[in-house]
Amino acid sequence: MGRRADGRTRQAVPAGRTAVAYVDAQLTALRALDPAVRRGDEDAVHRMRVATRRARSALRSFRRELDRAATDPLGAELKWLAAELGAERDREVLAERLAARLAELDP
Repeated sequence: MGRRADGRTRQAVPAGRTAVAYVDAQLTALRALDPAVRRGDEDAVHRMRVATRRARSALRSFRRELDRAATDPLGAELKWLAAELGAERDREVLAERLAARLAELDP
């Protein structure tokens, strides 16, 4: 245990608890972004992809501290979601690039 800047003792937090809290925050972000993605709001797919990547990365990084029976199915669902969002994001980026090129051609 270390000391905080204010002199109080810093309490150790188990890595598994930290990982669960972080993954939970990313899943909360995913749920919050769902309506925006469905509406087609600008940048919503990108932000959902970021939350998905972060959650998957945390599950991989903390796999030794987490219950694999509980997290492996979640990881599989997040992998599927990442693929779906990736394809949609690719379409968005392509559309943006094409629009920019067309704007360059417009007299």
